[in-house]
Amino acid sequence: MDRFLRWRWSLYISLFLGWCCYYLCRKSFPSSTPNLIAEAGLTKDDLGVISSSFAVSYGFSKFFNALLSDHVSPRKMFSVGLVLSGIGCLLFPGSVSSIPISAALWFAEGMIQGLGWAPCAKLLKVWYPPSQMGMWWSILSSAGNVAAGTSPLLFTYLSSVFSWRVGFYIIGTITVTLGLVVVLTIKDSPSELGVELTFENSESEDSNKHKHETSPMLRWYSVMLYKDLWVVSVGYAVLSAVKTSVADWSLLYFMQVAGKPQAVAAACIGTMQFGAIVGLLCTGYVSDRVMTQRTMATKCPRAPVLLAISLLMTLCLGLFATTVDQHSSELWLSVLMFSLGFLTDGGVSMIGLISMEVVPTQISGSAHGLACALAQGLCPSWNSCIYLSIWAFHLGDNPLYK
Repeated sequence: MDRFLRWRWSLYISLFLGWCCYYLCRKSFPSSTPNLIAEAGLTKDDLGVISSSFAVSYGFSKFFNALLSDHVSPRKMFSVGLVLSGIGCLLFPGSVSSIPISAALWFAEGMIQGLGWAPCAKLLKVWYPPSQMGMWWSILSSAGNVAAGTSPLLFTYLSSVFSWRVGFYIIGTITVTLGLVVVLTIKDSPSELGVELTFENSESEDSNKHKHETSPMLRWYSVMLYKDLWVVSVGYAVLSAVKTSVADWSLLYFMQVAGKPQAVAAACIGTMQFGAIVGLLCTGYVSDRVMTQRTMATKCPRAPVLLAISLLMTLCLGLFATTVDQHSSELWLSVLMFSLGFLTDGGVSMIGLISMEVVPTQISGSAHGLACALAQGLCPSWNSCIYLSIWAFHLGDNPLYK
């Protein structure tokens, strides 16, 4: 058992560092945009084309790679994604002289990024019991927030001391190296160590029906039959829409509606990442406690936690619509952003975990892919409506629009 615990820690540390590197590669472009404008001569339109190419490819990639995770080795999938993602960062500085090439390269980076989270989710479900999954899932999710908060500071420092290109080269080199290392530090399942784990409520009659289904079409058809998963997927889309809206529109919203300078608005929004990390940890801990106190026969033991998050999120959005104006203090705006970061990231993480728990292990990757596909598909079409509807409360009285 000591050997099992050592390998499990090796697995988790590798996933945490690897997910940080995935996120650093993903955030390398937006973190370097001021330097790309000032030094590389790119325009805002150029940056928009490159950024959009990533957004389009990542949504599709996350869906298809989640399906792929049920049929290939998660260890190899995670490692290959790290190596290719790092290579993309190494090549990007040399492509900025041609916008079509840069957009194509960053489109490919988006496709590669989809290789990251699917194997993480699959490995966590195999190695950890349901009563601990919430906390370990949340801590691993927070790696993305750590990287997202670190990336702008890292690129600012490196560009001031060396060059903006150095940031891409350093992150790319570290990511490629880690991708080669994790092949040796991750096992696909405890059975490779000769340990057979049977978690309570992890296998059922439904699970037995899928053990011999190896065809991707059969497994996909099996996933489509789970009504609970469709309910979860719709909830995933709603929470993702709120998260995306808050992240993308808050800066402009605070500047135009609350009349705050850009620096002040950015500082208020910075509290969202801190709130997200706290929310992930708290939500994971509380949901695990609920799992141990409620019967494991319950179809979705974490549902009360998700319901509480949804109600509080509704309250926070209502406060946005009714309290944010030119008289709002920076402290109040920071409190709102902290609260929304706490609730949105905690909720999205929780519902992503639930999407894997309502189905058997054999098709959990495909189930998570379906939930992500619905969330990624609906968000671009209507997430802006959330903030724009709140905006409508202020347009008539705001002197900025007179």
